[in-house]
Amino acid sequence: MARRGDEKDDDENLRRWRKLQKTADTMFHYKHGDRGRNTWQLGQHGGQGEPFYYNSAGFAEAIEVTTESGREVFRRKWGHRDCDLREGAGLEFGDQWMVEKDF
Repeated sequence: MARRGDEKDDDENLRRWRKLQKTADTMFHYKHGDRGRNTWQLGQHGGQGEPFYYNSAGFAEAIEVTTESGREVFRRKWGHRDCDLREGAGLEFGDQWMVEKDF
């Protein structure tokens, strides 16, 4: 543990802190890279037979199915396939569930 005024210990702690920051930054950029949304689960391997284990491929598929069902609710609610409600479709908040489908 570093003591105040002990420059050598402070330098070592600072190096460790910077290394930790660099690792966290690398992880952030990997997670938010161009691989697509919700794909981190496919990188998880191992753990079979352990408590709370789940199959990562199945979990990723479940997220995809859930996401697609949310898109379908959106399409039905707004009668519009894309997210450009104000610009493209000119819809307002009160129009939900009461518009004709444009697809």
